[in-house]
Amino acid sequence: MLKSESGAILLVTIWIMIILTVLAVGIGHRNRIGINLSRFSIDKMKSYYIAKAGLLIAIQELQNDIKDYDTLYECGISLDEEETLEGVFKDIAVGDGFCSVGLEEKRNFSYGFIDEERKINLNGINAQNYKVFQNLLESLDVDSQDAEIISNSVADWRDSDSHITNSPYGAEDDYYMALDKSYHCKNSRFETTEELFLVRGMNKEIFLKIKDYITVFPTEAFNLKLNVNTSPKLSLQALADEALSHLANVSASDADSLVNKIIDYRSGDDKIEKTEDDKLINLADVSGLKLLAPEETLFNYLRKYFITKSDYFCINSRGTYKDRKVISDIEVVLSRDELSPIYWHEQ
Repeated sequence: MLKSESGAILLVTIWIMIILTVLAVGIGHRNRIGINLSRFSIDKMKSYYIAKAGLLIAIQELQNDIKDYDTLYECGISLDEEETLEGVFKDIAVGDGFCSVGLEEKRNFSYGFIDEERKINLNGINAQNYKVFQNLLESLDVDSQDAEIISNSVADWRDSDSHITNSPYGAEDDYYMALDKSYHCKNSRFETTEELFLVRGMNKEIFLKIKDYITVFPTEAFNLKLNVNTSPKLSLQALADEALSHLANVSASDADSLVNKIIDYRSGDDKIEKTEDDKLINLADVSGLKLLAPEETLFNYLRKYFITKSDYFCINSRGTYKDRKVISDIEVVLSRDELSPIYWHEQ
């Protein structure tokens, strides 16, 4: 009897020890997770402040820019003869980490700033020029009818009246208030590009196609302005194709040829954009483009849309702490005049 009782007590004791061991291991595991999370949070905060340091460095460079033009290579920055974008903005030492200013593009880090004037400004789309936006959408494989609906509806969203642009393609209050989840047509400026999701015809698939080609800065814009030295080919092409309806004796092939000559000339001798030999297109003298008569006619028409110096810039700063293990990215948009962020996004 005593033996059986002793055996039962021993068995219970063993089970208690097992349970306590499991609990101890679990508590220890949770504590380790908590410690690791705390360490990560601290390291993440440090990488965030390193990224903020990168922003301050970038803003200082923008403030010191004395040029009266911007190109893809020297965008918002004046480089000395021996300086390169990579040398200025790559792996700047900050405490126990470093920061870099630029943007990840197709698995490569492209150093420097992005001017907003290289993009089509939604606030510059109106009833007279909506086809520029329509052309951009179609060039990105958006259905032509969808492109016409969206571009006209963008004009209606931005203007202050209740007149439908190019009916039945535009949209005012009558359309939006008839939706299941109704709302009013804004009839005012776009404040973010994501606001496009409220516009008739827009969806996520289309937005992802165009997001790198559009901006809302400056928000006060009422007409389109594109930097002829930084705008991508698709944006220049969309603008040139829209101009054809206003000109006689100028064809689509002339528009194609003009855009190709602009891209070719500004790419410099190596024919690669955003390199040290990039050339500046001077609006006062475009003889270097070697334009034919129809191309020159088209370029002269487009001068009213072209600028060579940008005022708004998107700056991306990446802060890295402890050998690239913890990273923070901050993206801001600011103007030359104020040098304080008017848009801020972090991750």
